[in-house]
Amino acid sequence: MRKMIFAMSISMLILTGCTVGKANETKIIAHRGAHIAAPENTLEAIEKADVLGYSGVEIDVRTSKDRINFLMHDDTLDRTTNGTGIAETFTIKELKNLTIKTEEYPEFKGKIVKIPTFEETVKAIAKTKLEVNVDGSKGDWANEKFVDSIIQTLKKYKVYDRSFFVLSNKEIRDNVVEKYSDATVSWLYDSKNNIDDEIRQVKEYEHSLLSISNSQADKQMLRKLSQAQIKYQVYGVNDAERIQELQRQGVPIIETDKIDPTKLE
Repeated sequence: MRKMIFAMSISMLILTGCTVGKANETKIIAHRGAHIAAPENTLEAIEKADVLGYSGVEIDVRTSKDRINFLMHDDTLDRTTNGTGIAETFTIKELKNLTIKTEEYPEFKGKIVKIPTFEETVKAIAKTKLEVNVDGSKGDWANEKFVDSIIQTLKKYKVYDRSFFVLSNKEIRDNVVEKYSDATVSWLYDSKNNIDDEIRQVKEYEHSLLSISNSQADKQMLRKLSQAQIKYQVYGVNDAERIQELQRQGVPIIETDKIDPTKLE
């Protein structure tokens, strides 16, 4: 009986250790979805991010002429679709009549890929465990109705609790947090600012993290962030060896355009 209890105790310790280890793993975020495998900012890129084992996705949200939120990085349609012109001057029906370019993706060659609405995207994410980084440099985050539409959609599909918003304008960020005190916000670190001041600011919010470019994330910076015990992400990391280096240094979140997490050792 004692041997059985001892064995069960060891098993529990092993399981608990695995759980803790998994929770502390570096999260890999797919910038604009997994556009190494599918066109950026599409439902297909969301699905591929889940299949490839990313921890989350970064997406860009804009608003159509008839006030429907949709995914699109660029101001214009030219680069990613068969349309031309400023994306937000079209109605959602007009946007849906366009197709996403797929020439660079053999799996989707000849297939019809559409611009997704934000709601369609969140609904798809809700079926996964993916976290969501909503880029606040797109869309009118100074508009309360826009902010409400984003957050209410995330809440509707129970994705809000695994979402954060990158809002580098402090006034806009503070306005969002004033209304939604449980919102997790982030902003891009500017090297002109004092990092100690930025760390203090992170701690002033109830839920926040700092976004730092790969070029700024040297060992001294990462050591300081780690010692401060704040949440942060390093973005723009597109080299596998660099990702592994950051993982060894305990970076909580890494955002990438090019690295397939299944190929990391």
